[in-house]
Amino acid sequence: MTGDAASQVIKAEQDRIRCLLDVDRGAYDRLHAAEYRLCNPTGTVWTKAEYLDLLAILNLSPAAP
Repeated sequence: MTGDAASQVIKAEQDRIRCLLDVDRGAYDRLHAAEYRLCNPTGTVWTKAEYLDLLAILNLSPAAP
């Protein structure tokens, strides 16, 4: 992988993590396919919308210092 491609992948992953922490629905929609599914270690499967709703309820953003 070239340095430029690696930088793009790293930025995309950072953007993805940030949109999850911020519960940014617009960014989440842009970064995840419509058919996206998340399966956690217990076997629970969430659709894209279900997972984002769960994040909004849990509000995983770090507390302000």
